[in-house]
Amino acid sequence: MPKKRKLTASELPPFMGTEEAAVLLGLSGVCVRKMCFSGRLGRKIGHRPGAPYVISRDELIEFAQKPRTVGRPRERSHTG
Repeated sequence: MPKKRKLTASELPPFMGTEEAAVLLGLSGVCVRKMCFSGRLGRKIGHRPGAPYVISRDELIEFAQKPRTVGRPRERSHTG
């Protein structure tokens, strides 16, 4: 897995692709693309299948500051 880089907001480009965002977040490119596909991060450029995603600096900073849980979500127990 790529190593997470510590940068200030002024050092970040205004917009970046999934691979650059993955390096900055310390995640894999596949993981970042999945988050973009699900709508949690980034915006799609164009409407064709396979079109790339673009992630803004502000969106990346906001996403990086959110606490993330690791692992599979717990299943709800059905009592009743």
